[in-house]
Amino acid sequence: MKPRHFSAALVALLAASAAGAAPAADDCQTAPRAQWKPEAEARAATEALGYRATIIAARAGCYEVTTAHKGGKRFSLKFDPTDMRLVSRTTIKDARDRNGDSELAVR
Repeated sequence: MKPRHFSAALVALLAASAAGAAPAADDCQTAPRAQWKPEAEARAATEALGYRATIIAARAGCYEVTTAHKGGKRFSLKFDPTDMRLVSRTTIKDARDRNGDSELAVR
């Protein structure tokens, strides 16, 4: 990692810890389903970030969106369903790269 990127990553990590960042699972489990925004807003929030939504599901109190990025990488995005705040972004690694399967591994 280049020193410039390391410094930026360190600053982001410190800012998140100073703000009291909680695990993603804790950020989405409080609102009843009746207070959730429509799934279409999760798609719009995904597209606003520059991703193309391929699958949208409600899991663990969040909207979880499987995406395709224009660079070819795939991600799992989690949004708080009440305000469409991005809770987490995880890279999806295709397991075929490692063992010939067609399973997906989340990293």
